[in-house]
Amino acid sequence: MRKKLTISLSLLILILILVFISLLRANLVLALLLIFVFIGLVVTLTLYLSYTLFSSKDNIEETLKKNPTLNLTICTECKKDNILEDKYCAYCGSELTEIANINEKNK
Repeated sequence: MRKKLTISLSLLILILILVFISLLRANLVLALLLIFVFIGLVVTLTLYLSYTLFSSKDNIEETLKKNPTLNLTICTECKKDNILEDKYCAYCGSELTEIANINEKNK
């Protein structure tokens, strides 16, 4: 994910530079085209990042299915699932104490 984010941000910076250069040369058509590409990249990047943010719960469930010996820890503050090996909640940062077995949760 980090590599895709770096490439996307590099493309956004490159497009902004090209827009600036095309405006200096008074090439309005190219500037407008690059602005539309820039807007498209920003929208795509926003959708991709929001998808990866909201799919983090699915990632925990996939990890637990691959390794059924792992247990879940439920955060007492935000009530979200975390893997037992974590000491602090991935969502709110509070210390994890309560343990729920993944096999009981799937039933």
